[in-house]
Amino acid sequence: MINLNSKLKRSTLLSSLSFQHKKSDAPKRKVNIPIIAIFLVGLFFVLTSCNQEFQPLESNDRYFFSMYGLIDVGADTQWVRVTPVREQIDLLSDGSDLKVTLQNLETGREVTLKDSLFTQGRNVLNFWTDEPIVHNQTYRLKAELPTGEMSEVTVTTPNEMPVPKVVVFTFPGSPPDYFVFVDKNVNLADIQVKYYVRLLASDLDVQRIFTFAYRNKAEIINDFPDYYTVEIDPDAELKEIERQVLLPPDGVIEVVNRQVYVATSAVEWNEDIEMLDDVIYTLPQTLLNVNKGLGYVLGVDSKYIPYRGCLDEISFPIPCGEEEPFW
Repeated sequence: MINLNSKLKRSTLLSSLSFQHKKSDAPKRKVNIPIIAIFLVGLFFVLTSCNQEFQPLESNDRYFFSMYGLIDVGADTQWVRVTPVREQIDLLSDGSDLKVTLQNLETGREVTLKDSLFTQGRNVLNFWTDEPIVHNQTYRLKAELPTGEMSEVTVTTPNEMPVPKVVVFTFPGSPPDYFVFVDKNVNLADIQVKYYVRLLASDLDVQRIFTFAYRNKAEIINDFPDYYTVEIDPDAELKEIERQVLLPPDGVIEVVNRQVYVATSAVEWNEDIEMLDDVIYTLPQTLLNVNKGLGYVLGVDSKYIPYRGCLDEISFPIPCGEEEPFW
């Protein structure tokens, strides 16, 4: 529960939030394709290690491909991973016989996704497209072979999310308090804080990203009825990073940058899901939505914003605008 135990703090924060959303003119972020590809291969290892979860799905001849990914309005490049469900379905060595398409069902426009093949026990294909994705549209993602095996999923993208705000409240004698405010008129799917960190030592220079989930801590409270509100805790985040990292005696943790990531979906969110990564890493069978296949694909709108507050000319908090992912 958000604690606004100081009357002065509460009244000051309430008055400072009497402002309107302003649309950001920042460009869409670019996706780092090599990092995404490595990430998706890692997902394959996680998911194939849990193949036993598929055994209860009897009559597996009805399921041809597993499909995982996000159709994200906020990203310049869309990625989905496609894997044959049954060992009897094997792709050509380069995967050229598998066609994956994305069609906007509102306009009829269809594009064929490009592929990158990875072989880890069996063929895994990461398909991608830089086709612009539009808010509030319905898309069909389809994977099919010339021999007739086909799996597909239909998803809808949400309306555009107003740019969230980070408000930093300072009070004499206390460390600053950080709050994230997201418009309540969205289906809130995710709030994450991301730390971009270098681990340094005499023989070490490693980059890592640490992620902290806040989605299930967000709430609509009486003081701010127009927003999902969540308080984020930089001190606790830094302590957790230090706890997770084992460095040599001369080691140093350098925080290079911090960002806040917020995502919305077109469907009402399942409160049991803490963040979007859980849809892929710990996928419950109740979330399968692929027709004639397995997996889960979701339409979202996501934004990265600075981990800091911004003020207008009269010192009222305003959205800082969007950023590209730092790494």
